[in-house]
Amino acid sequence: MKNVLLFAGLLLTITVSCKHSDVEPARSIEGTYQAKDYDHFSSFGNSIAYPINGQELTLQIKYITADTVSVQIIPTGTTNSLPNGVYSPTQTLSYPKAYVESPNNTATYIYLMGKSGGTVSTTNPQIWIYSDKNTADYLFTPAQTPAFSKSIRFQKN
Repeated sequence: MKNVLLFAGLLLTITVSCKHSDVEPARSIEGTYQAKDYDHFSSFGNSIAYPINGQELTLQIKYITADTVSVQIIPTGTTNSLPNGVYSPTQTLSYPKAYVESPNNTATYIYLMGKSGGTVSTTNPQIWIYSDKNTADYLFTPAQTPAFSKSIRFQKN
């Protein structure tokens, strides 16, 4: 009987520990990331390294709760030298309450315009942060090309 109680206690400890790690994805991805290249997922291999026309892009993620973060995508300038919405926004994009999901060990997903689900679109931009917690892809659909999703790859500072 004593062994059964010991085993049950150990099992309970492991279960609580596992659940605790499931509650932490928002905190584990918090930080500042710098843009590395545009259109990383291009099937044509035409990704373009940042800075583009002298413009950089920063991604800031701040923890709010276990499953929400605030996100800002900040350009270094507001010049119109780049096509708006294609390489970089010409103003800071703020998402005060973005939803975080971490359904597996390969990535954490941030849904910028509401709860999870669906494909990337003009109304459903997403950020995918990979298991290394240092690499992130911002996936969006520019208004100029609504049929084609684009991506910007970021590295954590």
